[in-house]
Amino acid sequence: MSVSTFSQKAENDTLSLSKQFEQVYRRSSSYKDFKVIRKTTFQNLKNNALDSVKSIDEKFKIESQKSLRLEQEINNISKIRLEQDLELSKAILEKNTISFAGLKLKKKYFQNYYLEHLSYIDYPYLFFCI
Repeated sequence: MSVSTFSQKAENDTLSLSKQFEQVYRRSSSYKDFKVIRKTTFQNLKNNALDSVKSIDEKFKIESQKSLRLEQEINNISKIRLEQDLELSKAILEKNTISFAGLKLKKKYFQNYYLEHLSYIDYPYLFFCI
């Protein structure tokens, strides 16, 4: 003895919402200008539609949370980069400066100053040493 069963619910679960609406429309009966559908069919369609909306809403919330986390990470990375750029600028400035007589001078200005002014002091010294 064999028994065949048909599950309407399993078929509806695999169909998209638009296909389910079309199926309900085809299977419904007509009365004048109206379409009449069974309460259970309407309730199943309603539940499927609400489940779809709920699923999309949950996916949207998850994506929003991911987006917020990524935005926070971008802000943190930008902040760290700005701090590193500032440290790099300070290091470059200190590398290119020299302290002379309590003043901080850029090395190129110090070299020019030394060549123009202090070299005159060295020449007479060299003259007496020879």
